[in-house]
This record gives sequence, structure tokens and C-alpha cells, in this order.
Amino acid sequence: MARDIRTDTYLGTVVHVVADRQNRPNLPIAGCPFCVGGLEAPEQYSVRSFPNRWPALEEGYCEVVLYSPDHEATFGTLTADEALSVVNLWAQRTQALREMPNGEYVIVFENRGAEIGATISHPHGQIYAFDHVPPRPARMIAAGWEPAAASGEHVILERYENYFMEGLPYLDRIVMRILPDESTRAIALESGELQMSGFESNPRNIVRLKKNDALHVSSEGYAAIGPVNWLAFNTKGEKTSDPKVRQAIAYAVDREFINKALNLGTAPTALTGIHPGSPFYDATVEAYDLDIDKANALLDEAGYAKGSDGMRFALSVDYGWPAMKPYAEYMKPQLKKIGIDVAVRSSADFPTWAKRISTWDFDMTMDNVFNWGDPVIGVHRTYSSDNIKEGVIWSNTQQYSNARVDELMEMAGATNDANKRKELYAEFQQIVANELPLYPIFASPYHTVSSTSVGNAPDSVWGTSSPLDRVYLK
Repeated sequence: MARDIRTDTYLGTVVHVVADRQNRPNLPIAGCPFCVGGLEAPEQYSVRSFPNRWPALEEGYCEVVLYSPDHEATFGTLTADEALSVVNLWAQRTQALREMPNGEYVIVFENRGAEIGATISHPHGQIYAFDHVPPRPARMIAAGWEPAAASGEHVILERYENYFMEGLPYLDRIVMRILPDESTRAIALESGELQMSGFESNPRNIVRLKKNDALHVSSEGYAAIGPVNWLAFNTKGEKTSDPKVRQAIAYAVDREFINKALNLGTAPTALTGIHPGSPFYDATVEAYDLDIDKANALLDEAGYAKGSDGMRFALSVDYGWPAMKPYAEYMKPQLKKIGIDVAVRSSADFPTWAKRISTWDFDMTMDNVFNWGDPVIGVHRTYSSDNIKEGVIWSNTQQYSNARVDELMEMAGATNDANKRKELYAEFQQIVANELPLYPIFASPYHTVSSTSVGNAPDSVWGTSSPLDRVYLK
């Protein structure tokens, strides 16, 4: 194997440069090698592992793990039992690789997308065994980290003496506690047990914590995360395929009520799929302000007359996790005003919802999707005709297709001219606001809550996902 082991000058980490991997096939010549009957799966299986034919490390220390025989599946669409089978196989292979000579450190990971070289779309991942513990996890272990199954586990960050910026970080140590329960975090912030918490989005907690003089509650930042909440439509649905129906629903939804009554004024309004904090956001699009008369007129034009009971037709609205429930439930009485009988569908768990939406078994769904810094990363996936992929959640699950929109996104992604990009994305937003494959309602109210004893609490576009290297205690 032509392999060169190098050391990163700044971080001191080991880098394996394996030229031989450039010779691996870019795409299968005939059929998928991971499907049953293929090169790597000659017999029926539920989950399977096998040696990587083009290993990045010493032969025998790199394996491929197949999650499912279903070519169109993803890990996110597996049932709980199917996912558990994958996890059990990970555990078995981790133990086996650890017992091999020089199997000091085992890591499970997954690369997805042809853009990074993972050209086989069949659901699979990798498991590698290193002959050393990499520096970063080695420092975590030295600092006392160990796996924990219960809530309350933590990660310790320690100051790196050879940090590339002189004088930074300011803090010697940061203990990052994992507290999933919102109320527990709020109480810990009020008591002083926690000095800072990011991505806080519960409206009631935000309002409550703002009243505490010992805390600073800020909505600054998070624009690069770019979370937008919307009502998505199945544009191939029997009723929701008609733009007039989608527009009527938008005119019937009272965005101002949602933001005041449900979000308690904590969330900024979003009019497009591009986050309002983005330099490419266009606030001049049709806002679909509440207009019940206009909504009824549009449905009349679409040919859906009211029956004797005042109803026109029925639709369902889904939600995938508890935070989305109030918004989905709001749709039922509100859309009844224009003659739409709405059934609110909950899901047993996230994978169930993800499978429903990604296999297009829905009329409408509440959703929350991130922009991730640039529209190319997080916005294009929602609208691109090439990204209508059955079984893949947070792709173009609306099945929306418009050749001009595809062209605009391609041009905007191919130029570095900021003004030109803004112009292209403005036209893009005008088109999708008119055709309305989804109805944006608000940007998630992410807030950073910090003790007044904390200096330089992060307020960049990445919020508390920023380096934290300038944070200090007063």
C-alpha cells in the first residue's frame, strides 16, 4: 500500500495519506455491490460487515457495515429494531477490532454523498481501528471523560497550550454538561449551577429567564445555523398539488397569532426558506398575511365548493417531535374557517415520521430545517429537482420542481459575486413564495442564556457553536 503518515504542524495529529484509494472504483460498473446478490452481499442479510477492499489503514483494520438490504433506506428511516441490529453489529465489530494486535482505538462513522467520494448510495458506514489513540480523545480520557448512559454526562474541554492564536483561549477548562430536559437547564441557570446554555428555544423558559437580573438572555447569533420552521406541502398530493390550495392555506394561517400566542414574541418572522438573518433574505416576497376572505375565494376558484356542513375537503397535518405539536394542532381549528377538515397525525417516534414524510405519505407537515451557513448547503436541498429522493428525510420531500428555480440555484452556487448571488436568490425567493411548496412561519427562537459573571458570551452567527475561545469569567 502506498501510504504516507504525516503530522499536522499546528495540532500534532497524525494524518494518513493513502494514495492507493484514488484507484478504487468511482461508481459500480454493474449493479449495487451492497444489494443482496451483489459482490459484497452474495446472500440474504439484515445487517452485514465485511473488510474494506480499499482500506485507508493497514489491511484488516477497516470494515464496511451495511445497515439494511433496502437500497433506498437510510439509518434515519430504520425501525427501532432495525437500528438496534446495526448498533449491536457496531458493538460486536468494535470488540473484535479492539482485540486485534494494535487495535488501540476504534471509530464508527458514515460518509454520505458523491461530493465527498461516497458514490454508493446504499445505506452503509465504516468502522476503523487505529494503532494509537488520537490526540483529542486522548486528552478527553486524560481529563477524566468516560462513557455514561444516563442524563447528566459531560464533556470536558481543556485549554490547548499550542492553540494557533496567541493568548487564547481565555478559560483553562470548560465542562459541557448534557442536560436534555429544558426545565432542568432553566433551574440550573437560575441557581447558578450552570453559567451558560445555548440553543434555548422554549418560549416560556426564555420569558421566565429574562426576568432574572443575574442572567443575560440574548437572541443574537445563530443566523448561520439558520433554523426555519414551516408548513410543508406534498405538491403531488390530490389537493395540495394545486398552488391555489396552498396559497389559500397560507392566507388562512395567522402567523402573527402563532408568533405572539405560541412563541410569546420570542421568534422572528420568516417569510422565505432562507433565514431572516442571512444576507440573501428577501423580505419583499408575498407575506400571506391573514385574509380569510381571500383564502375562501382561492378555494372557490380552485373548484372546491363548501358542502352543507361548511366543509370542502379533508387534509392531514403531521409533526415529528413534541415541540412541533402546538403548531400542528393550531392548524385544525384555523383551517376549519375555510372549510378544510384537518386531521392531526402524530408519530410514534422520529423514524416513523421521517419515513412517512420521505416516502411522501403526507398532505402537510410541520418541519424545522436548517440553512447551515450558506443556501448551497441547507436551502438548495429543499427545492432542487435533483434532490427528490424517496426515503431521504430533509431532501426535497415536497417533490417540488421548477426548472427556473433549479437554474437560479445553480448560478447562485457557481459565483462568488455577493451582489449577483443576492440578485439570483431574490428571484428564487419570489418564485417559491408564489408557488409555495412550503409556507415559512418563523425562525426558531434560539437564545443564549448566560450568567452576568460570564464575559464575551458568544453572539456570532454560529451562536454557542463558535470556538468559545474568547469567553471568560469576570
